[in-house]
Amino acid sequence: MKRFITTLFKRNNAVVEYPIKDTGNFWSVSTAKLEGKPMVVRKNNWCNSIMNKAEYNYCNGIAFKYIDFDENGFPTGNESEYINKLEDDLFKICEINNVSKVAVIITFNGVREYVIYSKTEDLVQSIVPELKSRYSRYEITSYTEKDVNWFAFSEYK
Repeated sequence: MKRFITTLFKRNNAVVEYPIKDTGNFWSVSTAKLEGKPMVVRKNNWCNSIMNKAEYNYCNGIAFKYIDFDENGFPTGNESEYINKLEDDLFKICEINNVSKVAVIITFNGVREYVIYSKTEDLVQSIVPELKSRYSRYEITSYTEKDVNWFAFSEYK
């Protein structure tokens, strides 16, 4: 399965860095319009330090469509609460034992996609069933592809 949102987006926007609480990592946040809809991209700039190492060679994507979202494709009501819990769980599951790193998070047109680099190609098979079990309200889709050059991550400079 090919990448979802990442295949749609090339950008030239200014990037603002801010520290994410509790991680010590720096993320950049960009906004753009694509197909007339706003897009928000969060990029884990700490990943620049590991992208040239031969450890994290697999690019994984996990995406889900919001159930409750506004005309711009952003969550409304209690949806944000569910999404925040899902995202917290995803980070905990992915980054345990340093087997994978969440590199990019894209929100566009009612969909959130996580681009995750891992040391093994079986990451998605181990994570997605657990996420589907915990968050059965969402249709969660995924992909895995070898990406030793971190092409997907590099699209967001």
